Amino acid sequence: MHPAQLDVREFSDYSLVIDARSPREFAEDHLPGAVNLPVVDDVQYAEVGTRHKSDKHSAYLIGVEYSLRNIADQIKPLISRFDDKDRFLVYCFRGGKRSRLWADNLRTIGFDVDVLAGGWKRYRQWVRDSLQALAPALKYRVLAGPTGCGKTRLLAELASIGQQVLDLESLACHRGS
Repeated sequence: MHPAQLDVREFSDYSLVIDARSPREFAEDHLPGAVNLPVVDDVQYAEVGTRHKSDKHSAYLIGVEYSLRNIADQIKPLISRFDDKDRFLVYCFRGGKRSRLWADNLRTIGFDVDVLAGGWKRYRQWVRDSLQALAPALKYRVLAGPTGCGKTRLLAELASIGQQVLDLESLACHRGS
């Protein structure tokens, strides 16, 4: 699947969308409906990254060891619920090593697995490009004003009478949108 042709609706074609990145990366952002099954946890990710700077071979040895254990821990509780007709999508940051570890193991079991080309990074670029292309085609009004002028109350009232509202301040937890 090429991200330039990627359509979010296509995610529903998969029985499971696996985000192989660390929990910290997943919490920051992820594909809609994805489940975080990290090949390495946050601490392991930091350790492998630190080792990689000075000794790539050692980093790959420990990284694969962690990965195989972490993947094995998910086989029985989650992956075993699916049958061989199910199709999975796997991705990591760039669509490389972490997603390939999941994909290879799932294919060995007999599942049909796609790896998102370019990973989360290319997906985010696709989102940005799509939003830029989409914005001129939409009719919208931007509500702006100083803090405390009642923007949130107005948006809530508009929503209550059935108007479509996108409250960016709320989405940003009122930390600036």
